[in-house]
Amino acid sequence: MRLSKLVFAVLCAAMALPLCGAPLKVVSVSPKGDNARTGMAAVSVTFNQPVAALSEKSAFATADCPLNITPAVPGKCRFSGTQTLQFEPEKPWQSATQYNVTLPGTFKSRVNGQTLGADYGWTFTTPRPYVQSVTPAHNEQFIDVHPLIYVTLSQPVDLSTVPAAVSLSYQGPQPLRWWEELMNRWNNKKPALQTSPFPYAV
Repeated sequence: MRLSKLVFAVLCAAMALPLCGAPLKVVSVSPKGDNARTGMAAVSVTFNQPVAALSEKSAFATADCPLNITPAVPGKCRFSGTQTLQFEPEKPWQSATQYNVTLPGTFKSRVNGQTLGADYGWTFTTPRPYVQSVTPAHNEQFIDVHPLIYVTLSQPVDLSTVPAAVSLSYQGPQPLRWWEELMNRWNNKKPALQTSPFPYAV
């Protein structure tokens, strides 16, 4: 650690690097935002200056990883180069889930000992399922009176949640009451239900 600080100080003095006296800051993070394409993607935090020496061991135990991720995910941390900290999950991220990531303000550079000063946090949400196709198709006509309805989704879903998310509604004319239908027959009128298709909405 002392050698790292000494090398950093010598480089600053020799090259007059503009970031040598600058406070430690986060300049970019990933993934971030909604519908983040994750899979096995690592969570990365890049700083405005070196936080690890090139000769330093890049990987360290998960228990020592400064990144706090909720919901908790098993994985490991490591430095990628000298300015980027990464968390690599052991398995793909859970779909349709919002993750909260926090880097505490006590995070300290292993090069010059500077701390972040304040917590830095962000969120990312893994892709949610969406409908790829349906059968019968929208506005399709002349279908069987006892059709099977197929909905193809972009990813597997918990079937127990489907009944609460799907509804079938009738959008055609209302059935006639028995006496109205009897009067129509008496007057040689066709029942109103036969004059137009019976649309349903899912």
